[in-house]
Amino acid sequence: MRVLQLVKTSHGARWAVDQVRELCAMGVDVHVALPDLAGGFSNAWVESGAKIHIFDAEFPVKTPWRLPSILKGFRNLIEQVQPDLIHSHFVSTTLTMRMALKGDSSIPRVFQVPGPLHLENAVFRNWELSTSTEKDYWIASSKYINQLYVNAGIADHRLFTSYYGNYQSDDYESAREELRALFGISKHELVVGSISYMYPPKYFLGQLRGLKRHETLIKAFGHLGELRNDVTGLLVGGQWGNGKSYERKLRRQAAHVGSMRVALPGALPPQNSARAWPVFDLVVHIPSTENCGGVVEPLAAGVPVLANKVGGLPEVVIDGMTGVLLEKDSPLDIARAINRALTNLPDLQATARTGRNLVRTMFDVRRTAKEIYQTYAHIINDEQRPETFDSVSFSQTHAASRPTLVSSSD
Repeated sequence: MRVLQLVKTSHGARWAVDQVRELCAMGVDVHVALPDLAGGFSNAWVESGAKIHIFDAEFPVKTPWRLPSILKGFRNLIEQVQPDLIHSHFVSTTLTMRMALKGDSSIPRVFQVPGPLHLENAVFRNWELSTSTEKDYWIASSKYINQLYVNAGIADHRLFTSYYGNYQSDDYESAREELRALFGISKHELVVGSISYMYPPKYFLGQLRGLKRHETLIKAFGHLGELRNDVTGLLVGGQWGNGKSYERKLRRQAAHVGSMRVALPGALPPQNSARAWPVFDLVVHIPSTENCGGVVEPLAAGVPVLANKVGGLPEVVIDGMTGVLLEKDSPLDIARAINRALTNLPDLQATARTGRNLVRTMFDVRRTAKEIYQTYAHIINDEQRPETFDSVSFSQTHAASRPTLVSSSD
């Protein structure tokens, strides 16, 4: 089985690297199109076992005049690799793939959907769906995304579900004191915040705040400082993409938030970021839209989580069982919820231990990669012998492989 995967960055999407490593170990001949091998997870890609092709398959939204040459280059890559199936991880690479192969119905292609943002906007949802053909399939990376495609009319036999997995680390214990010293935080202070990229607002989508709503959380810290004086707010991460204007805006806001200290130390190297979660006593994740990201990582480290009820987050943060879900998410409501959580921290730490057990099964890449392998096999068999494909039995088998605790949140 030869598969070409399309990835738009070597600086993010660690889940794609881990998945490829497992697929290669299972004997899949994986080829990966990457725009470069410069920094980020480049070493991990080189060591994954996949054959790397330097090709930027991202749809050129800002430079549309480049599209013809990109489509020609993509078709040349397909001719070179001769894949049995093409697997795209991003909307932008999916659009390029479909436009390049619009007249070619011989190769099945699957879009593993990492997040719901484009599906929550009618214009972009319709754009993505309008480019698909009978050769296109989807792997939703949460039940929430799956339901959005069902609502859009995608047939059952073209739609699968598998969470993005990763390798679970046990190297957490030494990080807490080490990072507190690095950030200048005493061992007596409680630390509340998150680790995430700072995504500027997408004004063309009607967004007035960043995707992760750092502005709202900083305002909540201002209210929290009026309720207690033993907390430091910590927001780790730098601005995504080129430029630093949004990050500078957040730093100015944090500097004038009130009596509570709010630290924005910038981005950590990827290898340190994964170990940094134990620095927190409570992680607060309040994005405007999300799949399951931002809560899996702290729970895997055993850190309590408070999150808002959007996207796929309730599939992981089961209120009162694996964490706390916000009913209201104004800055004042968030501050009050943080205060309640810190007041009852021992109870919340118990939910974090339950959450740790859940995510270590639910997002174990060794398990999720097997689901992807099975999905590949079903798609290829469906293309070769469509009359024998049993989508109902696959759906039942696939659902049975999910952890029991996940079903309890339905």
